[in-house]
Order: sequence, then C-alpha cells, then structure tokens
Amino acid sequence: MVGLSLMTLAAHAEEPLARFGLLADPQYTDHDPEIGRNYREGKNITKATLERFNKEEKLDFVCNLGDIVDGRIKEELPEVVEVFKASKFPVKHTIGNHDMKKQSDEDLQKAFGMKNFNYMFKVGSVRFIVIHSLEISYMRPKGSPERAEAEAYMEAHKERNLKKYNGMLSSAGKRWLDEQLTAADAAGEHVIVMTHVPLYDKAASKSCVFWDVDDMFKLVDAHPCLKAWLSGHEHKGGMAVRNGVLHKTVKGLCEMKEPTGVIVNVYRDRIELKGFGEETDYTFKF
Repeated sequence: MVGLSLMTLAAHAEEPLARFGLLADPQYTDHDPEIGRNYREGKNITKATLERFNKEEKLDFVCNLGDIVDGRIKEELPEVVEVFKASKFPVKHTIGNHDMKKQSDEDLQKAFGMKNFNYMFKVGSVRFIVIHSLEISYMRPKGSPERAEAEAYMEAHKERNLKKYNGMLSSAGKRWLDEQLTAADAAGEHVIVMTHVPLYDKAASKSCVFWDVDDMFKLVDAHPCLKAWLSGHEHKGGMAVRNGVLHKTVKGLCEMKEPTGVIVNVYRDRIELKGFGEETDYTFKF
C-alpha cells in the first residue's frame, strides 16, 4: 500500500514537458450575427478566453489557430491583435484564410510580429512547428505565383470538389517541414504541429482539410516524432487519432456561447487535453 501511494504521488507530481493554451477562430467583424457566427462578439470572447488562460499558474505560450477576423474590414485585424496583449503568457499565431482577405503578407507580418509564416520553436525537448496551411491558395493576391499555382492545382483536380477556403504548403514549405521533422527524429524530440487548416477529415470534415492530404500524409507518416496536429478552421471542432498522431481541431470562438479553449499538457508518454467552455478533456497515450 505504501509503495502504491508513493507511485500515485510521483505520478501526480510529474511535470509536463510543455504546457500551453489553444484558441481558434474568433472571426471578429462589426456585423450582425449570421450563419451561426456571432461576429460582433469576437473581440469580447477572445478577451474572456485569454482571461481564462491567465488564471493558470504557468503556460509556456498561448496559440491562436487563425481567423481572428472575418476579413471584411482591413483595420479590424490590428484591433483584435491588440486584444491578445492582455495575455500574460507569450502568444504564437497561425494564419487563417479570413485573416488574409484584406491583408498583404507584409501587413500580417507587421500585425503578428512574424518574420516567417512557417516557423519553429522549442520548449525543452518538445519541438513546435507552425505552418502556413494557405501558402498556396485562393487567398493569395491575383497574379501572384502562389495564386497561379492554386488555380492550376484546382483545375487539375476538378473531380475532388476542392474548396477555395482551403489550401496547401508550397514545395519549399514541405521541404522545410520535412527537414524539421527529420531533425526532431534524430534528436529524439516530440513534435507538435500547429496550423489553421486540419489535415485529417475525421478530426474536422472533408470540406475543411488540406488540398493535398495524401501527399501530406506520406510526408508526416515517415516521421515517428510527430505526436499531434493542432488546428482550427472547422468551427464545430473535432478529434481523431491516425497512425499514432493526435489530430485535434479546436472549436471556433465565433460560434461558442462562452469562452472556449484547450490547455495542452505534453508528457513523455502522453498528451492531456483539458478543455473549458464548450471543449472537453481527452488523454492521448503514445
């Protein structure tokens, strides 16, 4: 009994390798509610969600999974970025399709304080990879090489009924992701990918995933270091496990009735999700 009690205490005392918060899709704009989205409350519910994160003793960071605005009015994006300054923890950003509607790459870099939309950072032995899931998409400016590539890809895959609000990484982006995963494999690190668009339809829907899912699965399946793919975009949220990887889509704030988010604890052998608001808890064991 004593041994069992000590084991129980040791388990409770285990510190996570990394601990962070997730929120997604406030999609703020000064507009009346429409199609289930409470647009005008976007800033308020973001602020309240950040206040909930601020009650935690420690988070390594909070990640915005994209679409902080609806994209109707250019000046609204900096307004919502300002709301994130209320976080007492560092904030990481991913780029959503609605964020791109009125903003150039330079606008987004300035607003979010980002040099690159694909970037990596570490918390101890956990490597976090943030990728721009709309690098090749219809959100890119007309006449740009990225937009031309998106148009050509959709034309070549008409039978798949691809959606213009999704997209994919560029060839260079895929090479960079593969290099990051290869380095993490060699270093024995756990990897968490964070991006706007989901990869696995069972964690979202068939209408809200990367265009080139088959190519992406071939890429990530080669790397045992990958433990989780975290995204937004599909407001109803979702979760599924594929090939030893947790795919979690965080529910969109624009459709929530209360502050909603997820606190993620990464351990050596598992990931624990602690939901609040309209999110739920889940433990994923490697």
